Amino acid sequence: MNANLILRAMTLRGIGSYLHGSRLEFRPLTILCGTNGSGKSSWFNALNSLKDSLKRDPAFPMTCQNNMVSVQELDNTNSAVVLLEANDSSASFFDKLYEDEFGPPCTIGLQFEATTDFALQKVVQGDATNVAKLQDFFWQGKCNQGTTFRVRIAHPSHWAEGDGGIPGLWHFVELQIDDQFIVRFKGRGFFGASEDDLYLVECSAGFLPQMSGVDSENLIEIGTYRQSSDEVRPTAGILDEEDARLFINAACLRIRELLKMLLDGMFYISAIRKPYLHSGSEPDALQLSISEYEDKEKFSEESALIDSRNVGSEGQNAWFLESYFALNHMRVTDPTRPWMMGTIRFEGYISRWTETLLNTNVVLGEDDVVEKELSDRYPAIQTGFLKQEKPDLDQLKRYYGDYSVPNAWDEGKLLHPCFPTQPQIPRLMSSGFHQLFPLIVQAGLMRRFELMAVENPEVHLHPGLQLRIANFLIEHAKAGKWIIIETHSDLIIRRVLRAILEEQIGQAEVQICFADIEKSEKQYQSFHKRVFFYHYSTLTPMEIDEQGRIKNWPRGFLDDDVKESQRLMEIMYPPPPDDREEE
Repeated sequence: MNANLILRAMTLRGIGSYLHGSRLEFRPLTILCGTNGSGKSSWFNALNSLKDSLKRDPAFPMTCQNNMVSVQELDNTNSAVVLLEANDSSASFFDKLYEDEFGPPCTIGLQFEATTDFALQKVVQGDATNVAKLQDFFWQGKCNQGTTFRVRIAHPSHWAEGDGGIPGLWHFVELQIDDQFIVRFKGRGFFGASEDDLYLVECSAGFLPQMSGVDSENLIEIGTYRQSSDEVRPTAGILDEEDARLFINAACLRIRELLKMLLDGMFYISAIRKPYLHSGSEPDALQLSISEYEDKEKFSEESALIDSRNVGSEGQNAWFLESYFALNHMRVTDPTRPWMMGTIRFEGYISRWTETLLNTNVVLGEDDVVEKELSDRYPAIQTGFLKQEKPDLDQLKRYYGDYSVPNAWDEGKLLHPCFPTQPQIPRLMSSGFHQLFPLIVQAGLMRRFELMAVENPEVHLHPGLQLRIANFLIEHAKAGKWIIIETHSDLIIRRVLRAILEEQIGQAEVQICFADIEKSEKQYQSFHKRVFFYHYSTLTPMEIDEQGRIKNWPRGFLDDDVKESQRLMEIMYPPPPDDREEE
């Protein structure tokens, strides 16, 4: 099953340390590397902040309110340094080139594309067969495969100086369709001013059926919209107040629908994963067995978690989701020979990868009776094959007999070489297991074209396992699951380069970028007469030739191990003493 939207690129301007603006192109396997503090995590934080904001704040198309420090909070960016300190117009944000390419300061930009035809909520009822494609989407909610979108959002927060606001800094929300048609909400007052929630609303003429030249790209001023009071003041001669409000509501709805659809398919896993310490003693709060699968109303919170398919940023939901989907989405690998020579297997995605990466099997059954009953009938049982359709209860009962599947929390045990005859609970496993298990489960729950963003997948992993996790990432990229990682592991990067050379994955399917910190070319003088340089992040895509060599090798990239080996060799095998010195 495919996701409806695929993220193609992302831009940041005035977010974190990306002062001037930078662009990240996404491929099936995207790798960010660079020194600590160079800006790699800013891309993950921005995506995560947008996703969290959509869940928490229903106002406007987006207001970037979340439970974390906002990535658009000026105090947490180097934008504040320039705005506050630099007494020089060339260091300010009044740069039309950057604004055209990346949007105003504190802007997050997302570029994405429809992978299939789909329908959104209708705004205006009726027949849409005689209207242009653009209006068909905007008013009827019909989206065609291949339609491209760009959403830009700027909502600076927290810091402002004076009653007049900060010149050059304003709230901004924009939707662009097929690289030309635009709906734009631009703040009329500078950020921090008394009217910074008043927006000028503009759109391309092609959005309005009553305008001549339906395909026109020319921007028309619809009116103003005050977000805090929901006040609409239409521009005379374009739309009346009722139609202007309908248009503004439709624009807000479309932006939020598209962002939700896109970001629901984005799953973020941080560098810190929590070990699962379940000991089998928790109360039976989550009765999510097969028999209860169709009665989700009794378990609203659990149903929301199941529908989200999200293991959580720290992997906290991984074991529950594995247990649920293992119970409810299994299939027999060879249904034509169910009883022949005891070869029946419930082959599972999750069990296959835990065995491949961790030499560990996930097994079904908590108590000895269940384990014996199942092991006698199916000596090679494995669990966890995810399917999109509902489980075939009759088929499962035919294989299970009258066996009733117990509480999902009680299902998980692990078979490891250290305890070959008695499966054990997850808390006895190593830190490496708990680091990788959320990645395995999340990848198993994803649809094609959805995105998994992982910080430092190599944490706690032996070098050999780092190479195996690189294989895991490559296989999923080839299968259509989009992966972006931030890494300090040269082994992972070298393994990916080898995969390109061996044609295990196409070079066009891989993007490796290097984040770095640059310094302004000249000094600036602050209002306090202090002279300073400012620093900012840049992002450089690696250029790889047909021999797998990096043509634009940046400073500090994958050279520490080489330098350290060279130093060690120089100490172990110093040059011979000069004979003349002995004389």
